[in-house]
Amino acid sequence: KIGIIIRENDSIILKSGEIEKLDFKFEKIPKSEFSLLELKTDSLTYHIPVYIFSTEKSDEFKTRSFKIEPSELEVSMATETETKRVLYLRNTGEADLENISIFISESLKPHTIFSIEEFYDIDSNESIKIELDFSSPIEEEIIEGKIIARTENISTESEITLNFIKDFIPKGGADDKIVSVTETCEEKNGTICSQEEKCSGETVYAKDDKCCLGECEKIKTSSTGKIIGWLIIIAIGLGLIWFFKKRYRSV
Repeated sequence: KIGIIIRENDSIILKSGEIEKLDFKFEKIPKSEFSLLELKTDSLTYHIPVYIFSTEKSDEFKTRSFKIEPSELEVSMATETETKRVLYLRNTGEADLENISIFISESLKPHTIFSIEEFYDIDSNESIKIELDFSSPIEEEIIEGKIIARTENISTESEITLNFIKDFIPKGGADDKIVSVTETCEEKNGTICSQEEKCSGETVYAKDDKCCLGECEKIKTSSTGKIIGWLIIIAIGLGLIWFFKKRYRSV
């Protein structure tokens, strides 16, 4: 049964050609469903198919959406400094979301530190805070990238632009709070790697340059490039010899 029928088990006399109005009332149901209404006499039974739509949405029909606020973030900061920004991941849909993963573009990783959990769960109309710490290099540079949040078949992103400007002075306010990089690499117990070396561990920014907190390892160079270079030189030389021989032979 799909609900309460006010006139259930009531009997009426319906003469030929007459029309009788029957009022029905149905209980609130948790989900939409199909059933039958039955009208019956001693010799005849008549079924009326009825489909009741529930006002309560099941999880499969609830909207699923979320977004990162703000959707665009531009950060200007002086070289050799650090600053902090905050993003919010907001559940804008009707359904609760689970197992949300957050990713960051490779271009932003050398300049961004943020501590995140492996997965996030956000109830409907709730939000979580994402704190980002940015570090600027010695040289002026513009870096572009994205923060991406993804779960199942939906995703959202925020575009990040980092402007590293020499002697940049912020306008002020809580969002423009900057911490200077005052420690040298030696004070950070690290090493500055040469151009022929790469860092095997974490790289941070120090007052005097990028600082390796691991070991500086020599970059292995391939001899293939040198071989190709010599082959090109030899080929050019042989071509010149053939050209001059042919020219003087004709003379």
